[in-house]
Amino acid sequence: MDTNPTASGTPYPAAPSSAQPQSHYRAGPQEEPENEQDRPRNRMLGVIVFSTLGLLTVIVIIVSQIFRSVFNHEVSTKQLEHQGSELRELRAEEQAKLSRYQWVNQKEGVVRIPVDRARELTLLAYRNRAAKPAAPADRAPPPVGGK
Repeated sequence: MDTNPTASGTPYPAAPSSAQPQSHYRAGPQEEPENEQDRPRNRMLGVIVFSTLGLLTVIVIIVSQIFRSVFNHEVSTKQLEHQGSELRELRAEEQAKLSRYQWVNQKEGVVRIPVDRARELTLLAYRNRAAKPAAPADRAPPPVGGK
């Protein structure tokens, strides 16, 4: 093709006759290097995704265990190990009420007894009630049906 402005009458080069347009920036179609293929590597992407998810799961489990350990340690040191003086006094007072005899209302004859003794008396009362035979009924039960 002739690019001479005098032969065609225009200062621009003539359009190529081939079906592929040519670029001014490269001389011709070039093959891509083997390392720069345009296809994604699915296997590699899958390995990266699954390893990231696995690593994230392990990190979450580790952080959760550390949190539980620190939380349990803080609870035990702040609440369970140290008892305030008011709590000790309250528990001593409750223990005293549960382990000695004391009048609740002397006029009515109401007495507080230790828990162990109350348990023994209650079990004895249940045993005595179970050992006594039932008294025979003096009269027959009323008939069903209203007659």
